[in-house]
Amino acid sequence: MKSTFVEQARRAQIVGAAVTTLAELGYAAASVGRIAQRIGISRPLIHYHFRSREALIEAVLDHIYAAGYAAVRPSIDRAGTAPERLAAFITGSVAFYREHPDYIRALEEIVHGTRAADWQPVRAREDREIDALATVLRAGQEAGELGSFDATVMARTVRHALNGLLDAWHRDPALDLDHYTGELLRLFRAATTKGGDT
Repeated sequence: MKSTFVEQARRAQIVGAAVTTLAELGYAAASVGRIAQRIGISRPLIHYHFRSREALIEAVLDHIYAAGYAAVRPSIDRAGTAPERLAAFITGSVAFYREHPDYIRALEEIVHGTRAADWQPVRAREDREIDALATVLRAGQEAGELGSFDATVMARTVRHALNGLLDAWHRDPALDLDHYTGELLRLFRAATTKGGDT
């Protein structure tokens, strides 16, 4: 049991170092050697825990998405209606971005670094997030709380709007996130409200 705990702690340390290295140096420069150097261990020790750089990147993504889920899910669960759950998803996501800029920068680096490759690990995770949000929206429609629209298209549009916020924030670190979030809430409230169908 002690060995398992030590190994888990070492894996967590490596993942944390990988996040920081990705955020600071970018995807191309975040080599296993650089990550090992950051925490003063050997490359073979990293490969003992993660068979390849790709496996380490997958672990980084699992860590970031799990942290995001843990941060956002409670407010969604506390929300009483589908419109409130959608609002909680948007505001909770932005709060997570604000509180964990290194996670977001690392995630952006992975997206850009793997975009031209056959292996695009972020896309699968985004698709699962979109499916989960679409399920929330469909439930709201069935309960009569939301209007008539394609739930998957709407969920994907919400995801792309949040990605747009991240891009705007990256370009302008002084961006008023509260104002931007308020505009997204107003926009999607109007787009999903029952009786607002076109």
